[in-house]
Amino acid sequence: MAGRLELIPIGVVPPGLLDSLAPLLADALALRCIQSDTCIDPAAAYNTSREQYDSHRLLPPLEQIARVRGGLALGVTEVDVFSSVFTFVFGVARFRGVAAIISLHRLHTSYYGLPEDPKVLVSRALREAVHEVGHLLGLTHCQNRNCVMSFSTAAEEIDLKSDRFCPLCRAESSPPQDSTTNA
Repeated sequence: MAGRLELIPIGVVPPGLLDSLAPLLADALALRCIQSDTCIDPAAAYNTSREQYDSHRLLPPLEQIARVRGGLALGVTEVDVFSSVFTFVFGVARFRGVAAIISLHRLHTSYYGLPEDPKVLVSRALREAVHEVGHLLGLTHCQNRNCVMSFSTAAEEIDLKSDRFCPLCRAESSPPQDSTTNA
């Protein structure tokens, strides 16, 4: 079904986080957002030499779920993920693909030695999720530092941007295509 985003936990995620995130994502993206009854085990993506998880090994099971069920899939994980280009990533998506991942690992305030703040975690997770789904919708990184599609290399940069697309990105985004049509 086009217009649907399925939130899929990868490993254990904080209780209530997906409950908080789903309606916020639905509002920000104008997509129906559901929580999956499926959970993906991240163990196969673990890289022992890096002591992190390879984001590109986590994407294929999400893509398979998205293709079978229709719509888009967003994996949410607590594990620390990397890509072949970056030592860590907050999230990853294949451009105009069907699946993306966000990692909560470095979004926690406690990661930076501060008291844990669940509201900040949800806010950061929302921004990263909208950003990665933006890539699925055909958006590249935006030069507008307030736009959610602005590239972030630090949690502080995530905090400074909006959880919405700027007017230019909103106009350029393409809705997900229904896999049953040729349109």
